[in-house]
Amino acid sequence: MKRVAAWGWGTLGAWLGAWPAVCQACAVCNDPTNQDSAAAFLSMTIFMSLFPLAMIGGICLWLRRRFKALEAQQDALDAAVSARPPLAPDGR
Repeated sequence: MKRVAAWGWGTLGAWLGAWPAVCQACAVCNDPTNQDSAAAFLSMTIFMSLFPLAMIGGICLWLRRRFKALEAQQDALDAAVSARPPLAPDGR
């Protein structure tokens, strides 16, 4: 059992160690001589951090405007109902 566990951990370590080479991640992200890649990486990091916040803010703003419009519509309906003359005692 210990032999199988050691072989599994060794395989996992080798696979994880080779993963950046397979993906070529270090060539893009950490190349100190290529300033364009560094700038693109930084700008996309900022964009991907702020975009979800902007989406949530947009949804909240849309909901606020929608609720205000519905409230105004309800107020207008209430005003129209209260402006009607009262019904006669016989229901006409």
